[in-house]
Amino acid sequence: MKKVRILQVGYRHDHARQTFNSIMRLSDRFEIVGIADENVEGAKKTINNAPAYYSIEEALKLDIDAVAIECEEESATKYALMFAERGIHVHLDKPGSQNIADFHRLIDIVKKKTSFCRWAICTASILRFKKLSKWQKTVNLGRYFPSRRK
Repeated sequence: MKKVRILQVGYRHDHARQTFNSIMRLSDRFEIVGIADENVEGAKKTINNAPAYYSIEEALKLDIDAVAIECEEESATKYALMFAERGIHVHLDKPGSQNIADFHRLIDIVKKKTSFCRWAICTASILRFKKLSKWQKTVNLGRYFPSRRK
């Protein structure tokens, strides 16, 4: 089976290191290409075991299958859009966007490019899950399901 070539964009999000380490542990399925960020030197200091480090401009030229967006919320949708427009599969942490118009644009691009976008949506309480359920009726989020810690 061909490994998925994946790049992580960002290192400053709360669980960027955990995402990176999880991908590294799944080396039978993923080939982690490296980390991309506007601050390459900061990425090198924070996550020092990546195979390579790239600027965002360099990353957009890479031959990759997927990206894991793990940057600040303010930039996450911007980067997701950049890669989705190239037909790259996107993993994006919640929220999908801070701007509903950008969120809809991202969904439209993913549908047109036949790529896949996965949101990590964690619910801390049943009230949030109920709100998400109501929201899904107005915005086509695709399938979602709760995860449980063991």
